[in-house]
Parts: sequence; structure tokens; C-alpha cells
Amino acid sequence: MKYYLKLSVVTLLSSIAILFGTLAQADEVDPQIIVFGLQGDPYFDSAPACVAIQLGMLLLNENAPPTDIKAEVTLFASVDGVGIADAHALNKSKTICDTMSPATGELGTAFLADLVQDYLDAGGNILACPMCWAVYQDSSEHKNAYLIPQCDVGVTGICFEGVSQVESKNPKGLILSADKFLDY
Repeated sequence: MKYYLKLSVVTLLSSIAILFGTLAQADEVDPQIIVFGLQGDPYFDSAPACVAIQLGMLLLNENAPPTDIKAEVTLFASVDGVGIADAHALNKSKTICDTMSPATGELGTAFLADLVQDYLDAGGNILACPMCWAVYQDSSEHKNAYLIPQCDVGVTGICFEGVSQVESKNPKGLILSADKFLDY
């Protein structure tokens, strides 16, 4: 467990350094559109989802330095990663994430479901691949799957409210308008 905690913290810190370095070059008028790709099942291997969600929250925090650069963050869930948008799985999940306070550096833990809610409350977005969601929902182990309440099911995608700079709320529009794309 300590190995995974250290690995998660190192990954989180290095990702922050890379993103803030590139965000520092951003235009102050328009926010940077940052997309995190999540492919793995967040309930089988939670570390990628936990790191992506927490890094997204840090980028959305307008009080975190540099304060003159704004970011618009979307988690693009595909393949088994769409499980992060499954309200049934999130509500029954006891998946624990390692956390680190950006203010104090103190290590802790939190439930993945709570982190997802905090991320959405902070203005984060989730876009689930429509085909991947259909395949996920069609499998026998996910027959009770339903999308978390902020979801809008459309012909072109499954979106969460808040995407303002992205021209269309679908995978093509999101990917083509992204300034940065990180894969977890």
C-alpha cells in the first residue's frame, strides 16, 4: 500500500509540475482546455482515476498558483473508464483514494465517490464515450448501471454540465479543442 501511495504522490506532483509549466505560457484571456483520458476501470485500479480527479481539482482551484491562469478541465472516460460515470457503482463503491492537501502537503484518504462529487462541484466536467458506455451498460455485471445525475444523454455523447469553451459536447469537439491531453 505504501508503494502505491508513494507512486500516486510522485505521479500527482510530477503531473502538476508539467501542467503548471505549460500553463504558464497560456493566454490570460481564455482558459486552457485540459483533458484527462481515463481508460482503466476505476474500481479495479483506482490510482489513475484518483490522480486525474485530484489533479483536475487542483487545476480548477483559482487560488492555487499561478492564479492568473485559468483552466477548464474535462475527464474523458473511455473503455472501462466509463465506470466513473456509473452512479450505481459510485454509490456502492468503497474505493479509497490516497490524497494530499495542496495547502499543507499532508497525506490522507478519501472515497472516490466523494472526490468525483468535489471535482464536479469545482466545475470539472466528465465526458463518457457513448459507445463505451453502451457496451459497459450492456454487460451482465453492469445491468444496474445508470449515469450520475448531472448527466445529459445525447446522440453525440454523454456529458456533464459546465463545458463552455468546447464547441460541441462530444468526443470529437472536445479532443479537437483541447490545449492539453493527458492519459491516465
